[in-house]
Amino acid sequence: MLHPLLRIARKYTQFLPRKMGAFHFNGRSFRYYCDFYNQTWMNERCIEVPLAMDYVKPGSKVLEVGRVLDHYYSFPHDCVDKFEKGAQNIDVVDIRTDVRYDAILTISTLEHVGWDEDRNPEKIHQAIDVLKRHLKPGGKLVATLPSGYNQNLDADLAKGRKLFDEQYYFRQTGFGNWVQTPAFVPRPYLFRDGIAQSLVLGITTGP
Repeated sequence: MLHPLLRIARKYTQFLPRKMGAFHFNGRSFRYYCDFYNQTWMNERCIEVPLAMDYVKPGSKVLEVGRVLDHYYSFPHDCVDKFEKGAQNIDVVDIRTDVRYDAILTISTLEHVGWDEDRNPEKIHQAIDVLKRHLKPGGKLVATLPSGYNQNLDADLAKGRKLFDEQYYFRQTGFGNWVQTPAFVPRPYLFRDGIAQSLVLGITTGP
């Protein structure tokens, strides 16, 4: 559920420093997402949120891994986050459920797996395999991952290792503006500000 103060704040979003125009993905146009929380107009959330929410359909069964969308939208879904309140606090590789999902969404989360606590370069691949097993036939796993954060992940991508059925790439061209690129463009992660300069969008379809 959205915090009541955030619901009130949304009434005044006309005062946000909004971007002009939109970004484009595979020939489609998406409005940049601007919100007070995490100042999304300044970072990769401005494209991650609309890309993920495009897969949330009425009546669909959704799992989010990494509690991000709860801060921006209120909709029925399950959520796993190892640390945050308001979610099931387990490691992604430990997910065990008979539930199968129409969409599994994970925003700037998988790059932490096998990097932040235990340096295991294969753990992110194990996590993706676990999530794939929890998709309905035809369901979608949709993940965004910033470059420059997890060096093992960047090395895999630079070598052309496929993590998902489909992989798409974006880079930041200026203050908050993003373009799709034909190949992976590694760029440094701005740790001081917590901002990515390039991004991977991965999509895998269930069996």
